[in-house]
Amino acid sequence: MLTAVTGQVITATGDRGKVNLVALGSLIAGDLAASQEIARFTGEYHDYQTILREGENTHAFISEVGQHLILFVQIPNDMPLGWARLLIQEAARKLEEVLNTQPEALESLDFSPEQEKLPDLFSSALDELWSNSG
Repeated sequence: MLTAVTGQVITATGDRGKVNLVALGSLIAGDLAASQEIARFTGEYHDYQTILREGENTHAFISEVGQHLILFVQIPNDMPLGWARLLIQEAARKLEEVLNTQPEALESLDFSPEQEKLPDLFSSALDELWSNSG
């Protein structure tokens, strides 16, 4: 799910069940804002702040996308957290890069449906990890 820092939902994909996206977007924005202030008070603030919520069946990441957006991603609890964190931070950086790109330059980017999706990127990264560890 991608939201504005105000909590307004921009887009969401995946199984949502009966989740109220408006309420979830607001909670995500509030959670990130509180965590950012805690990081500032403790001197630990840095760009691309990420919050991890570990659950019984899934884990949730809340990640800054520049100053204006928030990326919320849920993953199964059997996925390695470190790899998920790295991929989510990379996705946040790429989204910010698109946001900071002049409209004329966006015409050259490929937004076709054939582009890899985040779950596919996770699978590819894990396959690469396992094949290089032997």
